[in-house]
Amino acid sequence: MRILLIAPHFVGRWAESNQAALQSLGHSVRTIYYDRSPIESRAVRLAAMSAVWSRQDRDEIHAWFLHSLSALRHRFLVRMARNFSPNLVIVLKGDSIPMPVLEELRVYTRIPIVSWWVDDPFRFPESIHTYSFYDHFFVFDRAYIPRLKTAGVRRLTFLPCACDTNTYRPMAVSAIDLRRYECDVAFVGWFYSERGKLVSAMAGLDVAVWGTGWQLPEAQQAVRSVGRKALRGRRLDSLRAARLYNIAKICVNSHHEQSVYNGLNMRSFELLACGAFELVDHLPGMCDLLLPGEEVVCYESPDHARELTDYYLARPEARAEIGLRGRERVLKEHTYKHRMESLLASVADLV
Repeated sequence: MRILLIAPHFVGRWAESNQAALQSLGHSVRTIYYDRSPIESRAVRLAAMSAVWSRQDRDEIHAWFLHSLSALRHRFLVRMARNFSPNLVIVLKGDSIPMPVLEELRVYTRIPIVSWWVDDPFRFPESIHTYSFYDHFFVFDRAYIPRLKTAGVRRLTFLPCACDTNTYRPMAVSAIDLRRYECDVAFVGWFYSERGKLVSAMAGLDVAVWGTGWQLPEAQQAVRSVGRKALRGRRLDSLRAARLYNIAKICVNSHHEQSVYNGLNMRSFELLACGAFELVDHLPGMCDLLLPGEEVVCYESPDHARELTDYYLARPEARAEIGLRGRERVLKEHTYKHRMESLLASVADLV
């Protein structure tokens, strides 16, 4: 089958992982980024020319430029879809794709168009009216299903996040990697207040933090509690993150508020795919996907997280056993290949 994948250009390689999974299933896949196109670099150079104008002119030109760039992206998307002649269109998220573009895709391709969301779909109110357009809508947390039905979505399926086991896996690490990533407790992710409390609870331990926002004034209390040397960087790409997960003794995972019932984030599975010991906040429906106490260890509060951290730091064999069971579960059920198999089975009657 010929599948067109329309996706955001995401640092976690979400699009690339799904493309590889579909190709491993024997399908021909073409990926188009709805937030980036081949004309992007040329357009950016054009925007730079606006520096010769006054501030007011630059503001007006910049607004015009952004509007024009968006239109060019959408025109390119539709043209590529027509040229590829797919049997199915899969949109990953699609928050900035306007309804006229979706309708134009339908006119020119006359095939099923489905969407998979791994975010709170109601964080983007300007997109809600497009959800009922899709022939099938997939969402990462069952908590959103009732509201999506109310919004007019006809066919709706729970499809959790997943991981790419080609990137996230046990691996040999170099002496340089050990010096760079060795720590008792690792945090990877954006700063927000709940994560700040979690980091503060780890005061006195060898803590390493990567992510944006930790330099903000509201994050400084948490940073001071573990020492500024704990801040290792603003971002880790996938390969570096996998190395960290192979080295850190305990990897702490904290969900954003968009994960309500069983919307485990990608990191939940990526950590386990590396065989890491994962300490994660407890979601009420997470046992649908992972077994607390067997494949992950769950905390209920920052103080509880610290208590569990102290307990498991003293028990390396227990950490290794739990990490191994978690990896086995991920390999069995939670790869992108599993997700694409489920998606295609759900839309088989449409294709």
